[in-house]
Amino acid sequence: MTIEERVRRVLAEAVADEPPLRGAPLDHALRRRSGRTGATLARVVAVLVVLTLVVAVAALRRPNPPPAGPTATTVAPVSTAGWRAYVDKAHNLRLRYPPGWKLRPGPLGDELVPPEYAASKPGWAKYAVTVVAFPGFYLSGYPWWGATRGRLPGGQAYLHTVGYPDLPPWEDPPASPATARGRRSAGYVVDWGRFCSTRPKPFCGAHTVRVTVGDANARAFERYRATLDAIVRSATALRPAPTSTDGLGRPACRPDQWRLASPYGLGGLANPQRIFFSGIVRHRGGPACHLRLELRMTVERDGRPLPVAGSPATATVQGLLPDDDPRRLNKLGVHSTPLMWEFGVDEWCNRDLAGARLRVAAEGGGQVEQPLPGPSPAPARRQECRERGRPAALAGLP
Repeated sequence: MTIEERVRRVLAEAVADEPPLRGAPLDHALRRRSGRTGATLARVVAVLVVLTLVVAVAALRRPNPPPAGPTATTVAPVSTAGWRAYVDKAHNLRLRYPPGWKLRPGPLGDELVPPEYAASKPGWAKYAVTVVAFPGFYLSGYPWWGATRGRLPGGQAYLHTVGYPDLPPWEDPPASPATARGRRSAGYVVDWGRFCSTRPKPFCGAHTVRVTVGDANARAFERYRATLDAIVRSATALRPAPTSTDGLGRPACRPDQWRLASPYGLGGLANPQRIFFSGIVRHRGGPACHLRLELRMTVERDGRPLPVAGSPATATVQGLLPDDDPRRLNKLGVHSTPLMWEFGVDEWCNRDLAGARLRVAAEGGGQVEQPLPGPSPAPARRQECRERGRPAALAGLP
């Protein structure tokens, strides 16, 4: 009989007359009655002694472990040699996708579908990579909190997120997609630079490339995680383009040429733990210029800053005036701009923030304020904010 078999036998005999566990092991231990006999304790001690000997012997007998492979959060790279080319001339884009995958139009953009899901209806595949390029700034309206920042081999900046549609909104996401329950989603948004495009109508300005996987089957998501990364990293521009925030040699804007505004106020109030304070920079007039602002947000009460983690939170706004003025872009059918700003407040419903105000100030003058809403007096429901005992925290748009 091997040592492992002996251990199993001792464990089985030691717990044969124990009642089944209910709840966590610690809760079970705390609920035990003090009238247990000494026989059970002796068995447990014997088991611990045997286990200690087993660990010691196994450590002597076990060879050195092999080098660790990719962790749950690390995906081995995939070669794109022999992949097909996807080209969007109107938006200066070329990327590659695996042979055997089906390229087809979908409700949200062009879909790249693995062969096992090629017979599904557009928009209904258990796994499909959606590619779309369009006018507008890549950071605007994107769920940036918790996103990973990076750059493609060509130097383009991107944000990457992984989401969990089946996760209750008050629960934190898992450390790795592999450990999550239910479906997965993923998205990349890339700063595709400032150039002139022809679709849906002629436009010159900032552009975005978005590559997403929405509500995917969990098994397929894990299978194609590295493939998704490789598709995004293969993206290249057909012709050079400056970044969306490049100054293009223009002089710096004067303070009298801009002002802060917050037409949107607070957002995300349906999220039970996080809200956003967002706004834009408006053009007031003057010659063409390059704007670069450092913004700082604080949480204050009675004019005094509160000691909140991450405070003051900072964010940088860069763009061109008058080119990126929101009112001008809206007339052109473009609803995102490099001149937007946004801050997030995590655990905003903590009682120590009651009656506080958010204040965003720009270097060189100009500020906007917004009071924090109070906690709902109604009983806690699924979508309502609940204090979890965690400290509040601030962060600016990356």
